Amino acid sequence: MAHMGLPSAEQLSDHALSVVVFGPGFGESIAIRAATDGEPVWAVVDSARRQRRGGSVNPAVDLLAVHRARPSLVLLTHPHSDHTGGMTAVIEIAAPGATIGCIEPLLETPSPYAPPEDPDDLAAISRSQTKLAHYAIRSAWSAGHPKWSLLHDSARELAGWTLTVLHPATAEIDDAIARFQAEQDVNLNDLSASLLIERDDIALVLGADCEQAAWTAVADRMHPDDLLHTRPIKVPHHGSREAIRPVLIDRHARDPERALIVTPFPRSGTLPRFEEGQGVEWLLDAGAVELTALPGVDLVPAGVEVTLAAARQAMTTKDFEGDPALQIRPQQPEDAPQLRASPRDPHETWVMFGIRSDGTVELTRGTHAVRLVQ
Repeated sequence: MAHMGLPSAEQLSDHALSVVVFGPGFGESIAIRAATDGEPVWAVVDSARRQRRGGSVNPAVDLLAVHRARPSLVLLTHPHSDHTGGMTAVIEIAAPGATIGCIEPLLETPSPYAPPEDPDDLAAISRSQTKLAHYAIRSAWSAGHPKWSLLHDSARELAGWTLTVLHPATAEIDDAIARFQAEQDVNLNDLSASLLIERDDIALVLGADCEQAAWTAVADRMHPDDLLHTRPIKVPHHGSREAIRPVLIDRHARDPERALIVTPFPRSGTLPRFEEGQGVEWLLDAGAVELTALPGVDLVPAGVEVTLAAARQAMTTKDFEGDPALQIRPQQPEDAPQLRASPRDPHETWVMFGIRSDGTVELTRGTHAVRLVQ
C-alpha cells in the first residue's frame, strides 16, 4: 500500500544523503538513504510502531516498502519501547548480510542496569516489544548477520559516508555495571548511542535519547566547535530540557540555518516542554526548530510556520483521571494559521534533510510537521 504522505523518490533523487526523522508521537524512527553510482543504500536507526485496528503503523518499514528497498544497516540505540517497537519488522526486511548493531550488554531482559526502583527504564524494558526486538537481534546475529556493538570509536561505512560511535564507551558501560551492583540508579538514556555521520567536511549528529551525562562524554571526544557546527541535528530525547546541553545548543552563537529537529512525544508527558524557559523556548534561542508535529494539532497547509505564542495558545494541559501523565488537548486560537484537531497520520509526521554533493542542505517537512519561530 502506497502512503502518499511519505517522502517520494523525486524528493530524494538529488541527495547524496537523505535523513528522514519520523516522530509520530509514540516514538521515533530515523531512515537514512545514501546515494551511490548504483542502487541507493539504506539504514534504519531505531523504529517506532503502533498497533491499530486492522494492523500496525511502522513509518520506517512503510517508507522502505514505498521505495522497494531493504536496509543494509539496522541500529538500535537503546532498549526503550518507543525506539524498539518496530525493530523486529525492520530486521525481518533487512538485506542479506545487513549489519545489525546495538549496545550488546543492554540486550539483557530486563536490563541489569535498570534497577526495579527506576520505573521508567524497567517498565520500558519489560514490555513485550522490547523483548521481541532483543530476540530478533540475537537471532539475526545467529543467522550470520554481522554484529556492530555500537561502542565509542567503532565505525562503519555507508556508501561513502562514515558512521562513527561517539558514545557510549566501555568505560560508561563498566561504570553502569558498578553503579548497578552498588544498587544505585542507572538511567538507560545515559547509555544511549550517539552517532556522527560524516563525509569530507559535511557532518551531522544523531543523538537518540542521550541526556546530559552522555553529551558531557561526547564533548570530551569531539571538539566542541565541530559538534556545535554540525548541522542539522536531531535534538535528543524529544526536546526535553534535561537532554539539551550547551555543547549541542550554543545560544550565543545562533545559527538560523541550523535545523534543530525535535520529535514530540505527548503520550507520556508534554515533550518538548512549551512552558516559559523550558525546552522549546530554549531551543528557539539557538536557532530554528523543526517539529515533526505540533502535539495535538494538525496543520493545514503543509510546512506552515507557527509562532511559539500561537503554539502555546493551541495547547492546554489536562490531567486525565487515573493517568498522572499530562495529556495535550487542542484548541483553536483565532490568530493561529489554520489549526485544526483531527487524528494524525504517522506517515506525515516527519522532517527530512537532504544533503547534496556540494554540501548544501535541503529541508522538507511532512504534512503535519511545523517550523516553530519566535
